[in-house]
Amino acid sequence: MATKIPMRHTETGIIKKGLYGFSWTTLFFGGFPALFRGDIFIGLALIVICILTGGIAGIIWAFVYNKKYTLGLIEKGYVFAGSDADNELAKHKLGIMSQTSNAFRAGQLATPAAPVKAPLKAPVNIPQRMPGETPAEYLKRAGAAQ
Repeated sequence: MATKIPMRHTETGIIKKGLYGFSWTTLFFGGFPALFRGDIFIGLALIVICILTGGIAGIIWAFVYNKKYTLGLIEKGYVFAGSDADNELAKHKLGIMSQTSNAFRAGQLATPAAPVKAPLKAPVNIPQRMPGETPAEYLKRAGAAQ
């Protein structure tokens, strides 16, 4: 059964219903749910393909249509607007990695158990290069200062 997740457009604020999971409406009504959701091309194509395949395409399409529709909303600028737990579950079911998951996989959130302290070094007094001084003169003077 399909699970609903509210989605909000980032610029206009329009709220739409995103879905993931098996689409019973697509199974029973073929391409008509796609037509009603505004996917005219997909709806018409599915109706024709279902007629040609005797409904077999509708059975297969029922497994993928809700995911395809919701990912299409995301491409159009919609974001999940449910609770944090619902949003994470929807991202997981749709195969979308959250920023937290991406940062963790990239090693950005991996922190050592105890902070690592750098060994203390004696301060080094490195002179700055003087105006008009050649690099050779600077290196000779800087080497003498250490």
